[in-house]
Amino acid sequence: MGATTSHSFDRTTWALACSVAALLWVATNAGSGGRSLPDRMYYAAIRRHVAFSAPAWLFGPAWTIWILALGVNVILFANNPVVEASTVLYTWAFALFLTWVVMFAVWTPIFFTYRQTTLALVVNILLLLVTVALAVLEPEAGETRLGVVYGLLTPIVAWLAYASTLSVAILANRTQINITLNALKRAEADRMMQRARTISLSQ
Repeated sequence: MGATTSHSFDRTTWALACSVAALLWVATNAGSGGRSLPDRMYYAAIRRHVAFSAPAWLFGPAWTIWILALGVNVILFANNPVVEASTVLYTWAFALFLTWVVMFAVWTPIFFTYRQTTLALVVNILLLLVTVALAVLEPEAGETRLGVVYGLLTPIVAWLAYASTLSVAILANRTQINITLNALKRAEADRMMQRARTISLSQ
C-alpha cells in the first residue's frame, strides 16, 4: 500500500481552477439562456407541445445549483487523503469537471440561441456521461464519503436525464413547435405595429 497525502500542490491548484471556473460561470452565465424575447417565444412554443416541459424560469436556478453542487463535490474530493498511486485518477477527475463546465457553457447558446436541438441532445448526453464517470472515478481514487458524492451527483444525473428526454420530445414535435413559434412571431409583430401606431396617433 502506498503512502497517503492530503494536500499536494497539484491537487490544490486543480481544485482552485475548478472552483474559479464554476464561480465565473455562475457569475456571468447563470440563467442567461432564455432571457431574450426570441428565446422566450421559442420556449413558449415548446411548452405548448411538450406537456412535461419545466417552466422557463426554473432552468437558471437549477443549472446554478447543479454546477455549484459539482464544484462542492470536486473541492471535497480534492481534500480527501489518497494513495499516491491514485494521483492520475485525481487529475482525470478534475479534468472531467472542467470539461463539464465547458460543455455546459456551450449547451446554452446551442439550445436557445441557435436552436440546434439534436446537437444540444448530444451535449446533454455527454454531460450525463461525464457526471456518471465522476461518480465512478471518485471511489476508485480513494474517496470514502460516498454518501456525499452520490448525494451531490445523483440530482445532477436526474436533471440531465430529464433535459435529454425534453430534447427528444422537442425533436419529435419540431414541426408543431415551429408552426406555433411562427404564429407567436406574427402576433408579436402585430402587437409592435399596433403600439407604434398608437404612439404615432398620440403625438
